[in-house]
Amino acid sequence: MSDLHVSSSVLASVAGELESVADGVRSGLGSLDGEVSGQLGPGWSGEAAAAYDAVWREWHAGAQQVVDGLTAMSGLLQEAAHAYDAADASGASRVAGSGL
Repeated sequence: MSDLHVSSSVLASVAGELESVADGVRSGLGSLDGEVSGQLGPGWSGEAAAAYDAVWREWHAGAQQVVDGLTAMSGLLQEAAHAYDAADASGASRVAGSGL
């Protein structure tokens, strides 16, 4: 049987890294939105513009899903770190209170 070892500080660190990546992607996505809007703007119309717009919106939605996923994973890792800390403290308290 193998043992499971969890370090809540490592979980919290990885959660912070994931949040940083999400922030970076979010920021880059905002910058890219501005650049694309500035380059193409309201002056571009026609079939090519409509086709590009549809693909751009699909890509943008996918990129937003990545940001949302990273943010969710970060939050879940933070919750797990807190839960492991609470369980460890509870176990330590019970052992200390048992008189062993």
